[in-house]
Amino acid sequence: MQPETGDSSLCSSQRCAWKPSLHPLSIVTKTGDSGTTGLMYNRRVAKSHPNVEAYGSVDELNAALGLARATAVSEGMRNKLLLIQKDLVTLMGELATFGRICRVM
Repeated sequence: MQPETGDSSLCSSQRCAWKPSLHPLSIVTKTGDSGTTGLMYNRRVAKSHPNVEAYGSVDELNAALGLARATAVSEGMRNKLLLIQKDLVTLMGELATFGRICRVM
C-alpha cells in the first residue's frame, strides 16, 4: 500500500507529497562480476570465501536482533540486544578487513 499524498500520520505536522520513482534504483560499482567482491581497504576476494559467507550471516543475525529490539517491551532487553548488535558490528568489521577468520568458542 502506498501512502496517500498529504497523509499527516507520515509526516507529523507537515504535508507530504509522496511520488513514486519513475526509474528503478540502480547501484553500479563498475567493477564487473568476476566472481569477486570488494572488502574494506580496496581488497577483493572470491564471493565464495568463508569470510564473505560469515559476515553475510552475521549481518542477517544483526538485522533479526534489530527487529527483536524494536519490538521488545522491556527496556532491559532492548539494552542487552543493543550491546549484542554493537559486538556484531565489530565482528563484521573484522571479517570485512579480511583479517583472520574468527572462531567462536
